[in-house]
Amino acid sequence: MIMFNRSLVDANAAIPSHLHPVALRSTAHASNPQTAAVSQLAEAQLRASNSISDHSSTSTQPTPSTPSSSSSSSLSFVSGPKDGISGLPIDHSVYPLLSTIDPSAPHANSIKLLTCSDYANLYHAYLRSTANVDESKVFPYLHCPDRAGTSQSTYFSQAHHHHPHSVGPTRRPPSYRGLTVITADSVAGPRNPTARHRTRSLGSTSTASASSVSSSAPLSSASSPATSVEGPEPRASLLVSALAPDEILERSARTGDLMPRFIRRPMPSSSVNLRLFGHQPGQYATVSDIVIYSESGVNETVIELARLVVEAQAQFRKFQQEQHLVDDFPDYHVFIVNERFEGFEKEYGELVAVDGWGFRRSKVDFFERERLEMESLTRASRIEENIWLGNTADAMRDEEELSPPRFSIMIEAHDSARILSSSELESLFPTSLNSSTSSQSSVSSPAITRPPLHLEVPSTGSASGSMSMEQLVRSLQEFCAWVSRVTRDGHQILVHCHDGYTETSLFGLAYTIYRQRIPLSDAYLHLQLHAGRSFFLYPSDLTVLRYFERRCSTSDPALSPIPRGARWLEDGFEGHFPSRILPFLYLGNLSHANNPSMLRALGITAVVSMGESARSSLAERGLEVLDVKAVADDGLDRISAHMPAAMEFIERTRRAGGKVLVHCRVGVSRSATVVIGYVMAHCDIDLASAYLLVRSRRLNILIQPNLVFMWALRRWESQLTYFELSKTNQDIIQGAAMGCDCGICFDSDQEGNLKKLKRRVGSAAWTWSSLALEISLLNQRYLC
Repeated sequence: MIMFNRSLVDANAAIPSHLHPVALRSTAHASNPQTAAVSQLAEAQLRASNSISDHSSTSTQPTPSTPSSSSSSSLSFVSGPKDGISGLPIDHSVYPLLSTIDPSAPHANSIKLLTCSDYANLYHAYLRSTANVDESKVFPYLHCPDRAGTSQSTYFSQAHHHHPHSVGPTRRPPSYRGLTVITADSVAGPRNPTARHRTRSLGSTSTASASSVSSSAPLSSASSPATSVEGPEPRASLLVSALAPDEILERSARTGDLMPRFIRRPMPSSSVNLRLFGHQPGQYATVSDIVIYSESGVNETVIELARLVVEAQAQFRKFQQEQHLVDDFPDYHVFIVNERFEGFEKEYGELVAVDGWGFRRSKVDFFERERLEMESLTRASRIEENIWLGNTADAMRDEEELSPPRFSIMIEAHDSARILSSSELESLFPTSLNSSTSSQSSVSSPAITRPPLHLEVPSTGSASGSMSMEQLVRSLQEFCAWVSRVTRDGHQILVHCHDGYTETSLFGLAYTIYRQRIPLSDAYLHLQLHAGRSFFLYPSDLTVLRYFERRCSTSDPALSPIPRGARWLEDGFEGHFPSRILPFLYLGNLSHANNPSMLRALGITAVVSMGESARSSLAERGLEVLDVKAVADDGLDRISAHMPAAMEFIERTRRAGGKVLVHCRVGVSRSATVVIGYVMAHCDIDLASAYLLVRSRRLNILIQPNLVFMWALRRWESQLTYFELSKTNQDIIQGAAMGCDCGICFDSDQEGNLKKLKRRVGSAAWTWSSLALEISLLNQRYLC
């Protein structure tokens, strides 16, 4: 671990204050898309995964691997070149010059020409090269430490001064060649969107897409066929990873025209940010070959844009030489695709994000994919007899699409809800609900004959509102009593909220306590393990529920008191369990790791500590521990050296029938990186899909691996895609064919699994710039 003056970085792992420790997701309602673009998730398997196995073992500490180390029994990262320029391997001399077709064009003797076939080969060569580029080759440069006078520059300069052999110079660009793809069609609309039916399938792409892998994949793969049902996209003829020109070039403040200068986005002067995803397109372009294309092939717009990029490269090179930062600055090149976009559509469909008609092929909308993943994760499930928890999309779907509807009462949970008084509730029954009307799923009662009755209930967080604690708890108890009476008549009730877990959690736990007369700790375990329901509460809600538990225990002398709950609920418990990512894999924080009683109650048998050691008592309680010490969330330490040991540990625990908690301090960066990497290998899905799956299942806590860790994950994706896999890695991927019940792994015979050991390519992998930009745009929706 690198040690130096960290006064510029906050005590909590350099996570920006707006991300730490818990960043709430937006609960703004989005309409349910009428598309079959998303596959079902593993929630049914999660509900079925209730067994708890005890496996005693000793605590272990890993011996950190090196990026270049490998063996037949361990995961490893492919080592990069020993010298020279790392990254994209290319012989620029084999490509014809623009001057061969337009001698008078500006810089015609510098700009190269590519066919569609040339581009496809170049793109895949770039993706393959990613596995060979160690993080130290491009960092700290991609952290943007070259902005003089900023805390970012000071922080990384100190690191280089104290550790020159492990931290590169801050202002010197690396000897590296990347790839950036630019579309010259700034406002390219569809060719003729009315010529196609709005729900027409867009044909085949990669034969190894998620849709061909499993009917229960968590997300429609980035490489799977897509169908646009909302009409054409606003931008057409887009390649996977394509950026707009103003993502890498500056615009004139006066005229708005593009200028021959790479963009340098503003930097905070007084803080350090290790997650500058939005800055990556401009920074990465300075060390990239740049490809420009247009729907019509070579035209004046393409040639003009190529001129600007060539001059921007020349200006940047001149600056480096004048500042004596680089003696031998690499020659970066500009390419133009000299064929029409139809060439990609006909021969290289896996590289097409949006076709010329404006319909999606391999475009990945991160926000939509995250929303669909969350919607599927939180779809309606029963927690008690005739009581269901779900999301608002379930309520809309039930009422608008099902005839007759399944639910006779729908209760929306939100923070400004008002619970009706006892007399008001009694007046609703039987006036609004006839005892003969009930759910179609009830064996003893006929189907619903009238629209559902809509009510509301206070949500998680309501204790901090205008309602007093006493009023809230009393009203909640009366409401639970009314609901219990109604359900005994066979009425099916859906309690829902926008995201399907936040606002409904308070009522779900309260009703479980009331109906089963069990302590709060048992109610937690009932929802998590037996009902298979993910939920989230804040510490203030825990106070409300403890008060509710006491009131239920003493308010009716005719009933026996509720038993005393488990001690783990008192041992620094923050209100929420660690996040269940897979049935056997949890992601959490240091507080979770320091609560061994809670871990054992959840059936967790092993713990991976990423840079933050849990209490030594874990081993004494029969929990196996992998304590990875030499990794900090400081933007400098590399995680790739530790991922092989962590993944082997997780896989060994899974095969032994156990469950694993992976944690760091907050559970958003180091531990999230390990979990994403494992999900990629175990479920055989690409980085974007694994990132969105883990992100959605972390519930209200926003995962934020820093830039260095995301680079490590891209290396991992490239190795899984292009390189021969070690025996352990093959075992992880073959887990689906050997009894894995996570519900995400593809279902195939062993031979089929072996054929897929070479990972999906094409649109499943993005350039660094495009991936970083998508993450930045997704975060802006929550962190603005």
